[in-house]
Amino acid sequence: MRKTITITFSPCIDKSTSVHSLLPEKKMRCTAPKLEPGGGGINVARAIKKLAGESTAIFPSGGYTGKFFNHLLEKENISSVIIETRNETRENIIVLEESNNNQYRFGMPGTELSENEWKKCLKEVQEINNAEFIVASGSLPPGVPWIFMHN
Repeated sequence: MRKTITITFSPCIDKSTSVHSLLPEKKMRCTAPKLEPGGGGINVARAIKKLAGESTAIFPSGGYTGKFFNHLLEKENISSVIIETRNETRENIIVLEESNNNQYRFGMPGTELSENEWKKCLKEVQEINNAEFIVASGSLPPGVPWIFMHN
């Protein structure tokens, strides 16, 4: 399989759990959460790894949640280029309602990236010269203009 670079500007920790049923204003007992690294390009890199392929994930990461996010990727042996940021890496919550098998996905907003931070991500993409594919996937957080893709 060919080498792929993924770039994810808004990675996240996905926290998944389940409850018997969702009830307003009641305390509900959840199952133990499953914590996984997520975000568009991160999910692509994880899938490539599961298929025994080679990829390098480039992403911004900051704060306590960023350190834990990096740890989760390291546990999966995902090759990474981490751009340290001043803001925390975001978290999402996924809740399965067991009584009807409905899934609720709560996506938190991406944390702002400075111009310097998102430009460092792009610079890292340019510096990897043995990749055959580049996958840019996921949402753009505040501070990252969509227009840079056209320059």
